Amino acid sequence: MEHSENRIPCIAPATGTRLGAVPVADPDAVRTAVGRARLAQVGWAKLSVRERAAALLVFRDLLVAEGPDLAALLSLECGKPEMEAYMSEVFTLADLTTYFCRKAPGILRDKPISLHLMKHRRSLIHYQPRGVIGIISPWNFPLVIPGGDLVMALLAGNAVVIKPSEVTPLIALRLGELCHEAGLPPGLVEIVPGYGPTGAALIEAGVDKIIFTGSVVTGQ
Repeated sequence: MEHSENRIPCIAPATGTRLGAVPVADPDAVRTAVGRARLAQVGWAKLSVRERAAALLVFRDLLVAEGPDLAALLSLECGKPEMEAYMSEVFTLADLTTYFCRKAPGILRDKPISLHLMKHRRSLIHYQPRGVIGIISPWNFPLVIPGGDLVMALLAGNAVVIKPSEVTPLIALRLGELCHEAGLPPGLVEIVPGYGPTGAALIEAGVDKIIFTGSVVTGQ
C-alpha cells in the first residue's frame, strides 16, 4: 500500500481499485479533536441517562435506514461480502444500541451497598463519566467494534475520539457523520484517521481512557 505522511490511500482489497484518500490527523489535529470532545462532554454529561439514550436511538434509526449503503461501503473497503457486513456489523450494532439504550438506566442507576456495621449510615455506588474516551479500532470489524464502544461510552456520559485502522477510514468517517446527522452535539464524536503515530498522539493527548482492539505488537 502506498504510504503518505499526509494522506491515507483507500484501496478496495477485492479489486485493488483506489477509492480515494483521507487526510492523516497529525498530533496537532488530534489534540484539537480531543479539546473539542472535552468541551462537548461537559454538557452531554449533564443530561440524564434516558435523555442520552433517546439521542442514541435516533442514531440507531439512521443506522437501520442507511443499512444497505453501510454494508456496501463495508464490503468495498474491507472486502467482506455485503450480507456478512450487514448481519455481523450493521444489524449487530443496531441491536447492541437498542439493548444498551434500554438497559443503561438500570445499569448506571445508583446501587445501595449493605453495611455490616454502622447501620445508621447509608452507602451506595454512584457512577460518574470518565470524560473523553479514545478508541483505537481494527480493520476487520471497522463499524461494529468502534460503534459498540462508542454507544456504551456515550450512554455513560463520555465523549469519544476514534482512531480507526488506516485500512478502513471511510466507514469510520461515515460513522462520525451518522452521529452528526442524529443530532449529537458537535465535537462529542471525533474521528482522527492516521497511522501508528496518530494512535500514539491520541494516547498522549490526555484522554481519560483508551479502548484498544488489536495485537500485542500493534499495541506496543
